[in-house]
Amino acid sequence: MYLNFMYYTDDYCYYIDKIIILRCSKSNDLCKNQSTVMKKINQLFSIFLFSVFSFYSCSNDSIEKPKLVAKMVTTNANGTGTTTIFTYVGNEIKTTDNKNFHIDFQYEEGLIVRKIIFDKSNKSTETVDYTYNLGKLIRSESLDKFKIKYTHNENNTVTYQKFLLIRNRSEQKEYHGVLYLENDNFSKDERVYDNTVAGTITESEISYDYDAQNNPIYNIKGFKKLLDHYQVISANNSIISTEVNTTMKDDKVISSAKSYFNTIKYDSDNYPKEQISDRNFDGFGNLKTEYFY
Repeated sequence: MYLNFMYYTDDYCYYIDKIIILRCSKSNDLCKNQSTVMKKINQLFSIFLFSVFSFYSCSNDSIEKPKLVAKMVTTNANGTGTTTIFTYVGNEIKTTDNKNFHIDFQYEEGLIVRKIIFDKSNKSTETVDYTYNLGKLIRSESLDKFKIKYTHNENNTVTYQKFLLIRNRSEQKEYHGVLYLENDNFSKDERVYDNTVAGTITESEISYDYDAQNNPIYNIKGFKKLLDHYQVISANNSIISTEVNTTMKDDKVISSAKSYFNTIKYDSDNYPKEQISDRNFDGFGNLKTEYFY
């Protein structure tokens, strides 16, 4: 590539074209013409640089940080409330804290590899370790409590087996099953229990329906890999969950089904700001959850 440009001294201008250097007075027509050309080139180059930097600046401004939950307040029907505080470094979650539990999260290469759960009621600590292969979860394990092994299939399903860890960490099968993933959502969990009495088969199936809005938990880096968190890892928000339980023994089949509904209000960015669930775990009626960002 050849360069051509011009520079000046007090009495002369030097025009360099390829490897030829011309020395002429400033009154020379060549210098005048080249000077005019160079001024236009400089103007165009300045406009080009301004456009590039303006585009870069606008591009950076348009890159929005992911929306993350800073606080979550849950209230049951009798008015008892629990406030959970979330802390982050970037979009990596570091801690969650409420009156019952404090949880610390640890990362390696953008993946959550450990969570340490401190139970404030009995002052106990549980550590859950996560192991990955090529970015996919293959095992979650709680020391002396349980181990879950995962196998990822090509059809967006994951087969799994849960073991209880008992005396001397020997493994006892608790249940096995298949997880179904669809459109970045956790759609179904089919499970067969392995610790039932002889001659009895017990199965369960939980399926989830979703809205088309944003689940803020999905924005937490690495969280969507944690299959043991079920529908919470989904891109959208679960609005219906349906449980079917079946027990078979001596040619008799006993089956039951129940659906639970979530009613959600959204903010201007289509993230939940309030959720009312008719499923509760403490027997005190509907559970309200408020989200703060």
